[in-house]
Amino acid sequence: MDLFRLHGCGTPLVTPFHTDGSLDEQAMRRLQRRLGPLMQVLFIESNPIPVKAALAAMGHSDPSYRLPLVLPRPENQAKVEKVLQELGLLAGKEKEYVAGREN
Repeated sequence: MDLFRLHGCGTPLVTPFHTDGSLDEQAMRRLQRRLGPLMQVLFIESNPIPVKAALAAMGHSDPSYRLPLVLPRPENQAKVEKVLQELGLLAGKEKEYVAGREN
C-alpha cells in the first residue's frame, strides 16, 4: 500500500488501495468514518475560518485573521478542537493511523 500524509496534520495514512491499484472498500469506509467528523467541523462556519482555526490549534499557523475574516465563535472553536483532540491531531499529539485497521 502507498503511504501519504493528510494535508495539514502530517499524520501518516495508508491509502485505501490494494497493491494492484484496486480500491479497498472496507479501508475506504473506515477512513471515511474516521475523517467524517473533521470534514463536517471544517465547514461549521464560513470557510476558511474553521480551517485556519484548526491549523492554528495544530501549531501550523498563527491564530491571526485579516478582515474580512474574523475569529471563529468560541463554541465553534471548541468543536474544532474537540474533533482534533479525538483524532490525535493537536500540536505534538499526532498519532499514526492506518486505514486498514481500527485505531
